[in-house]
Amino acid sequence: MTLSSGSARLWLFCLILAVLSFAPYSVQAEYPSVGSSFDYRVTNRRYVSHVVSEQIDGRLFVTIIMTHPGVWAFHSDSHAVHYHCGAPAACLQELERLDAHLNSGWNLGLKMQGSLVTRIDYLTPGQ
Repeated sequence: MTLSSGSARLWLFCLILAVLSFAPYSVQAEYPSVGSSFDYRVTNRRYVSHVVSEQIDGRLFVTIIMTHPGVWAFHSDSHAVHYHCGAPAACLQELERLDAHLNSGWNLGLKMQGSLVTRIDYLTPGQ
């Protein structure tokens, strides 16, 4: 049985498509592998719109304004989370570190208690 040129090409196309469908396609895995949970949020610059310092009830906080995209990209809900940093110098240092880490493209791990951040993990690939 011989195949015509058109059916041979179709057969080759289907074979390549089948192989590519089952091959691993992820070039870079998300880190950390567990992702976010109820009290631990993994985020990056894509979901952080602003990092600001503010005073709430006489205490200094670093406020991170984040979004949670919905089904459609233009329907996202913004919300603020607050990290108590203490002295103004410590707040400035934390702001600069957050900004540099987010601009590098790496992820942040935020240990949450409601809208209060209790710990910031500066995640890098390989952790």
